[in-house]
Amino acid sequence: MSGIDEFLQVVKTFLGRRAYSQKLTIAANTTFTLDLTTLVTTLTDFDILATTTDVKVLDTQSGSPTNGLYINSELFVSVGINESTNSLVIRNHTDSTVDCYVRVTMYRR
Repeated sequence: MSGIDEFLQVVKTFLGRRAYSQKLTIAANTTFTLDLTTLVTTLTDFDILATTTDVKVLDTQSGSPTNGLYINSELFVSVGINESTNSLVIRNHTDSTVDCYVRVTMYRR
């Protein structure tokens, strides 16, 4: 099953916004790209720059008090919105593979 198919498994629509969530693995120093046009019927109905993305990474550090928990990812992963390709780019800045939980919320205009 592709990443987009897995993403679409968890689709919700409520109060003028669409939310998607997925667990995924991003290899060391690589990116995962999500084409937003595949997530909604008409992209022009949504404000792409208002899209919010929350990424949590699985803490695998032995002895860490949060080992085995999904934690905030700001030190490890960044997210960018590419207006020219209508996509989100999620970048793993570490030298290790990271397991992530990603939640994307898109808002209607």
